[in-house]
Amino acid sequence: NKIAFDNVVNALNERIAKKEHVEFGVAMIDLNYLKKANDTFGHEEGDRYIQNAANILKTAVGENGETFRIGGDEFLAVIYGDDPEETYRFVVEKLNRGIEEFNNKEKKEIKLSFAYGHSLCTSSQDYSIHDSERIADKEMYECKRMMKAERTDT
Repeated sequence: NKIAFDNVVNALNERIAKKEHVEFGVAMIDLNYLKKANDTFGHEEGDRYIQNAANILKTAVGENGETFRIGGDEFLAVIYGDDPEETYRFVVEKLNRGIEEFNNKEKKEIKLSFAYGHSLCTSSQDYSIHDSERIADKEMYECKRMMKAERTDT
């Protein structure tokens, strides 16, 4: 899946090099509690945890972009549309609804949970797609930190 993402990045970079107008969002999504699922129930259950998360994410993104699993519990989505920022918010709403519906239906001991961040990427900016990826990653880790703080406050 990392190779597929690299192919998308290369295609977008080619369009940017040709001075085409390109605008999209990069969303970094980290699956929470995968280690806990693996340690508690085994790697087979951990694999199901990843598959369920990937299906929910893919459904949330739908035709608005492409999703990639780029690491063990990390996903990346490239979000397209006339207004990628607004489309990202729409995707996040769908993602949160999908997670809530899954957790309510499945009643698993370890609930599905994501932390996410994003960055807009345009052909007119001075930084690269990979810079946008790093910005989104930083925002995702801030989201994860805030989620941990909320859990310890209650």
